[in-house]
Amino acid sequence: GQFSSLLFLYDNNRFDNPVQSFPVEVTLGDWVYAGVSLSSIDPNLKVIVPRCWTTPEADKTSMPQYDLINDGCTVEPSVTLYPINQTMFAFRFQSFRFQGNYPSLFVHCEAIVCASNEKSADCDQSCVTKRRR
Repeated sequence: GQFSSLLFLYDNNRFDNPVQSFPVEVTLGDWVYAGVSLSSIDPNLKVIVPRCWTTPEADKTSMPQYDLINDGCTVEPSVTLYPINQTMFAFRFQSFRFQGNYPSLFVHCEAIVCASNEKSADCDQSCVTKRRR
C-alpha cells in the first residue's frame, strides 16, 4: 500500500516539540534532533528507518553525501538512536559542515512501513550487516 512518513526536526531529545520555522540555524557541534514518523498512527503498522544521510543541498541525490545511519546501523559516531515507538523512530547527531563552500546541511531518511508483526530482515530495525535489497 501507500503510506506517508514525515521527517521532523525537534528542539530537544524528548522529541515532543517539532521545529516549525525553517531554515533552522544550529551552531557547529550542537545536537540536531530528528524523527521519522508515520503520518497516521496505526497499531498494526511500524516504521523502519534503514538509512539516514546528509547532503549540502535539498536534493537527496546531491553530492557529497554523508551517512548517519546505514542498514539500521549508526555510521556517524555522534548518532544516538531513540526508538520512540512502533510508528516513530528518532535520532540525534552533532551538527557539522561539509568541507568546501557548503553553508547548509540537509537531512534525508528512507522509511519502510511494515505490519507490526512482520519479522523479515527488511522489517527489523536492529543493526544488521547485510539487508536483502
